[in-house]
Amino acid sequence: MGEAAVDTTDALATLHAQMQDMMHHNSTRVAFLLASPGNRRSTANGGYDSSAFDKMVRSRSYAPLLSKGTYEVLNHREVSSQFTAMVKLNLANGSTCKYQFVMSLIPPDVEDTNPALAPYQLHRGHPSCWRTDSVMPSL
Repeated sequence: MGEAAVDTTDALATLHAQMQDMMHHNSTRVAFLLASPGNRRSTANGGYDSSAFDKMVRSRSYAPLLSKGTYEVLNHREVSSQFTAMVKLNLANGSTCKYQFVMSLIPPDVEDTNPALAPYQLHRGHPSCWRTDSVMPSL
């Protein structure tokens, strides 16, 4: 599917990969793979249940992320190992909405090698890479 081509050492590239998969393919696969271990622990039945994660994203609060339309990153800020971005969705039905993405840089000593995460497993010594900690609807 080409996910391995995503440069997860680049926060914006990581964000764009997730948004494109959700909005263009109606898929939560890349968002699941690029969610931080802590995010998946709380949204995917302990970390590796992609169907639970998918169900959460398809809930009313997050369903617009899977709608046809376009998106734009209104602003973003990277400070040390934290990245935040405000993303505006321009939906096909003419409506708009915004989400705030918060990401963190996962250090090389964090391991997360479950096969469900291929090709984005984190093996000890991996380059520091960005993962999404939270996505919140915004006014």
